[in-house]
Amino acid sequence: TPLSELLDLGQVYYWRVDEVNTSFVGPPAAAPDENGRWKGEVWSFEAAGRATNPSPADGAAGVPVNAVLSWTPGTDSDTHDVYIGTDLAAVENAGTGDDEFKGNRDVNSYGPGPLLLDTTYYWRIDEVNDITVKGKVWSFTTRNYIVVDDMDSYTLYVNEIFDTWEDYRINRSGAEVDVHTAVTDANLVRDGNSMLYSYDNMSKDLSGNYGSVAEASVSNLEIGPDWIISGATGFSLYFHGDSDNSATVNDRLYVALKDGSANVAVVYHPDANTLAEEMWHEWIINLQDYSDAGVDLTDVSQVSLGLGVYGGGDTKGGRGDLYFDDFRLYPPRCFPDLYPLAGDVDGDCAVDGYDLTIMARDWLLTDSESPTENQPATLTGFPDATSHWVDGYIGSGAIEVNEGYNIDIDDPRLNGLTSMSITAWVKQTIDNKWVGVVSSREDVGCGDDATEIGIYGSVWGGPDGLGYDWSCGEEEWEHDAELEVPADGTWTFIAISVDPTGGTLYMRPASGALQTGIRNTDAHDLQQNFSQGFTIGNDDKPERNYFAGAIDDVRIYSYALDFSDVNDLAYQTAEPVPPPVYRYEFEETSGYTAADTGAPATIYTEVPSIANLLDPEPILQRAVNFIDYAILADNWLDEFLWP
Repeated sequence: TPLSELLDLGQVYYWRVDEVNTSFVGPPAAAPDENGRWKGEVWSFEAAGRATNPSPADGAAGVPVNAVLSWTPGTDSDTHDVYIGTDLAAVENAGTGDDEFKGNRDVNSYGPGPLLLDTTYYWRIDEVNDITVKGKVWSFTTRNYIVVDDMDSYTLYVNEIFDTWEDYRINRSGAEVDVHTAVTDANLVRDGNSMLYSYDNMSKDLSGNYGSVAEASVSNLEIGPDWIISGATGFSLYFHGDSDNSATVNDRLYVALKDGSANVAVVYHPDANTLAEEMWHEWIINLQDYSDAGVDLTDVSQVSLGLGVYGGGDTKGGRGDLYFDDFRLYPPRCFPDLYPLAGDVDGDCAVDGYDLTIMARDWLLTDSESPTENQPATLTGFPDATSHWVDGYIGSGAIEVNEGYNIDIDDPRLNGLTSMSITAWVKQTIDNKWVGVVSSREDVGCGDDATEIGIYGSVWGGPDGLGYDWSCGEEEWEHDAELEVPADGTWTFIAISVDPTGGTLYMRPASGALQTGIRNTDAHDLQQNFSQGFTIGNDDKPERNYFAGAIDDVRIYSYALDFSDVNDLAYQTAEPVPPPVYRYEFEETSGYTAADTGAPATIYTEVPSIANLLDPEPILQRAVNFIDYAILADNWLDEFLWP
């Protein structure tokens, strides 16, 4: 007899068995009733008939937008009614006349077509025979990107990357590509494999042009010709530079798209200096930029990845190595650092109840303050001859150093620091070793040894090396960052940033790229003092080795600058916030006083709430109050995703 004639398919049944023994004598585990019956537990089962084993699994995340749904058919089913949508209740209650119904299938799979990115879908399979057994509602969430090329499918000798990304072997440009694996250097792979891209813009190609380009036909990539499917609006790729790269203004990174009608649009990266930065950069391109230039984004045929000018240029550039990974298409995303939204307290790119909750929690909470006088410090032992002022890199003046100059200060802001930063521009003319640019040996109770910290023109035996001390008693950190400061009179930006987890040195010769030194990862949790004076131009040791050359724009910060801050200072594009505690520009018009243009007289050591939306000046803005609430209310329910 068919199961469907005995039980309702898909129905859950409950059952119980009671045990009976009226003659039992003894201490039972549980007393029977007056009829000698022990009541049993309630069990349940489902009469086979519903679809089971969904794929994607119920609750799955990161599902590709082109996923095919499948399931195990229920008992006695002939065909399958498919329902899918983004509303749970609608899918639960839908019938064959509703939009969620996608048809009756005679196979146990269904491809819904390209789904929306980053969206939760609900789906249901009803099994159909003489009766229809309604299925459970399952769910899955699509991933928030579409893979263009993740470089992970390429292998040596079998599926060569240059068979997909055609380089000099085909187009005779200055580009050579190869696959790079984590076995060689995991830092140069985001996941799986990456593309090693060597460029040479110093040699002309066969057409007499300079330039490097690798080109891929979309038919050979993981994505089809439609680049705006599923709500995609941005093209993202990651690249990693190399400090040895010779990057010039003629080595601009670009991505070009060509459509089936041979329309081409090119987007260039805005900063050539990133090619020499040894870190992963995500570059996000608004797909609308290609559309505005005439490319049909539903019919993309070719992607070109190049350095120089698209099609080749007549100006020589540089050469070097780059690494690329994870080419993807994305829907609009949240970038609070790039596109801040006023009133967005928690940084989720929407002004909503979450922000209001934080503001209510911190209502009337005020910033703590630490008033101190900001007295311009003076240079002592300075020669009484204006000839020691020379042309500077920042402003009109700099100080020529052939002996050290003491800075006399008394400032608690530089007392007991566990994080600090120093920056300066230097022009070294002689390769001297053990010479300090900025240093202090103020005793902080470490025993016989005084504290010392500084940035050195050349140190630890290497020619023109940049290094530092961070010492206290028997604890000492001496670190060589393997950065060579020019000794040929080139103005060079140098910086140190120290926090309890370690220290990082930076260097940028004028007209060159910012270089990041090898980070010292030893703990730097001892306190350092610059609060009672420091020196400029020597290491403040008894032997008094002096820096040879000129120094300009010395800055001391009471916190660790991040890479973005250092980069802004190196290229003079922005000022870090908060400003330096002390800054010395060494302008000749300031006389023999090292004019301090650092932080204001009253500084704030803490901003306890992210709901304080304004800077702590004037005094009314120091608390979370109606000024902040007005900003939040004015932008209530605003949202900003990009692109």
